Amino acid sequence: MQSLKNTDEKKSFYFIDKKPKKQLIVAKFGGVCMANPQNIEKVIDVIKNDANRKIIVVSAPGQSNENDKKITDLLYECCESLENNKHNCNNNDYDNSSICDKVLLKIEKIFIEIIEHFKLNEATISNDVFNIKEIINICKNQNKFEINQKHIYCDNFKSFIASRGEFLMAKIMAEILNFEFVDAIDIIKFNNDGELDFIKTNKLIRNKLTKYKRRNLSPTSKKRRGVIVPGFYGQLPNGQILTFSRGGSDYTASLIAAAINADLYENWKDVDGLMSCDPKIVKSHLNIREITFNELRQLSYMGSKILHPDTVLPARKKNIPIVIKSIFEPEKQGTKIGNYINSKNVDMVKAITGKRNQVHLKIKKIMEYNEVEYFFQVFKILNDLNISSIQFDANVDFIDLFFNQNEIKCDEKEFIEHFKTLDFLEISLKKDVSLIAIVGEKIILNSQIFKRLFLCLNIKNIEVLYVKINSNGSNIIIAVENRHFENAIKIINKLLFLSKA
Repeated sequence: MQSLKNTDEKKSFYFIDKKPKKQLIVAKFGGVCMANPQNIEKVIDVIKNDANRKIIVVSAPGQSNENDKKITDLLYECCESLENNKHNCNNNDYDNSSICDKVLLKIEKIFIEIIEHFKLNEATISNDVFNIKEIINICKNQNKFEINQKHIYCDNFKSFIASRGEFLMAKIMAEILNFEFVDAIDIIKFNNDGELDFIKTNKLIRNKLTKYKRRNLSPTSKKRRGVIVPGFYGQLPNGQILTFSRGGSDYTASLIAAAINADLYENWKDVDGLMSCDPKIVKSHLNIREITFNELRQLSYMGSKILHPDTVLPARKKNIPIVIKSIFEPEKQGTKIGNYINSKNVDMVKAITGKRNQVHLKIKKIMEYNEVEYFFQVFKILNDLNISSIQFDANVDFIDLFFNQNEIKCDEKEFIEHFKTLDFLEISLKKDVSLIAIVGEKIILNSQIFKRLFLCLNIKNIEVLYVKINSNGSNIIIAVENRHFENAIKIINKLLFLSKA
């Protein structure tokens, strides 16, 4: 059998301070980086500071402050207002289209402010903004519109509208930097089932972007030194645009880095890398300097929003290191992520994260039942109910399942009724539950963590509803009631990290 072990020695030892002089960097800049002209100036400085940053992926403008709304959120608001308008089409007094008009004016104002700051020609995006308005107006009254001679049905236009923030931002950045603009629909392809077509996507990315791997121009050259790609979306075979889940621009950049065998994937944000705990909950947190792909994926899956959960997969497969850095402190090292880390610098526990508003479904099985068949039936019922993102655990007697309670579209009795086809001794459903994960590759080696953890929570009268230790010993998951979530996080943080701060 062919071994799948990666033998790329060059990238196995990337945790060194000295960078090679020539390398290909894929750099992705998040929403806050694009939020206003002042932040974009910092982005430009970062890109121009290293000629190896040739392939740039951008998000739509995010929040300049807590009171702002992200461009993508505004675009979704516009879509929802149109949908509500259609659903109430028989009510002459109901007109939500004006909400959409106001949203579009606000979005246009944000982009015009950026264009004017950088003294660009307003024509850079005026035609695209006009097209968006035109399509929205068409969809107020008709069932379909046309793009590149392909009909797009208005019932499915949400992805198209939501993707325009990234599209417009990428066009503006390409104009500012004199980089080539490559639309994501030309390189990111989905199949008819809405699944990413990896083979076609990889081939298109290589064909379009590999030339920049060899291009080494002086800053004064008039040739386009690099390329700007909008993140977050791609194209279906019928020409329709489809978006990834929120935060999907991270995934776009990772796919590109893997396809062209980049030396490094930089993810630029407004924070200096990963933190040991959510700073909104705990002020006394630590900055994580090194972390493995496995640890990062577990953190993302369990609620950490620093990176899209799928981001690490393409990079991990190609053993491409990721660095998370801040545009506000670019001189700092940020967080380095890879398959290997410096063993002398390993912390047993890396971070705490969690997610609230979960449902805990507990099933006590009949022991004589075929387990494989039983699990199949459970998951079939959940699939029929459109339940996803399940945290699953099972032993000889019980099955424990956790999922977002927003996915339950009926009352508790009706929901449990769907499981009556199963043979079970007992079934229970508990809402308003939070999951908390303590992540670290060697966490299982410290048995004292468990004793101290449960003792501290017990002293504060926080009941632990559920406990699971990952099979490879790299994380501990506990469940508590929502009302105890923040307090539990603070207690665990104090126990594990405060002595290091």
